[in-house]
Amino acid sequence: MRSGPVVFCAAHAETVQVGGLVLAVRRSARARRIRLVAEPEHGIVVVAPVGAPRRAIEAAARAHAAWAEA
Repeated sequence: MRSGPVVFCAAHAETVQVGGLVLAVRRSARARRIRLVAEPEHGIVVVAPVGAPRRAIEAAARAHAAWAEA
């Protein structure tokens, strides 16, 4: 399980908490669906379309929590 501080920057000002993980959220005008990506600089990041509702982002993060914790 990942622990420790999350690196925040202007692009990742929004976060979502899933279990013991705090994941940065990056809103993208190019994204068409919500996905989790591993970024070398920021760890696991949830990439979501600009108009995606917060509860959909949280649901996607919960659905992929096992992958994010591995």
